[in-house]
Amino acid sequence: PLKGIQPVLVTITKPNKIKVTSYTSSENGKLNFSYIPGKNEPTGKWKIEVEELASGVKSSKEWTL
Repeated sequence: PLKGIQPVLVTITKPNKIKVTSYTSSENGKLNFSYIPGKNEPTGKWKIEVEELASGVKSSKEWTL
């Protein structure tokens, strides 16, 4: 991760393969991001992918809702 404030792309993939994207920024490689699913969101495996756009560094995490 790069120092300073950097542009970040956050992509959430729902179990039905619908993607939600958001552009935000990280500071010194750290990002605070929250997503609150609606009551009617699909259950199953979800995935979040975060890419620091300036460096190309990527990270992802999966969870089950």
